[in-house]
Amino acid sequence: MVIRYEEFIANPEKVFREIETLTGIPGIDRSVMTRRINANPLTDRDARSTDDYRKPGDLSDAEVNLLMSEARDTYKALRYEGAAS
Repeated sequence: MVIRYEEFIANPEKVFREIETLTGIPGIDRSVMTRRINANPLTDRDARSTDDYRKPGDLSDAEVNLLMSEARDTYKALRYEGAAS
């Protein structure tokens, strides 16, 4: 199963149902969509605050190269821009 970020954001309920069908695990907690990854757990325990968000930094060239060496074929298959280089 491949889940494109754009499709998940556009229609999370549909994607959740597809995941549940594929895995046979019903009742995935949809509230995960209301939480952020980059929250400070010391000041924002439920990861819902809008004023304590930590913007992620840019990837270094080495990190980009590593990511692309591992994921280039997937990026190409999904027609993401920049995957050909």
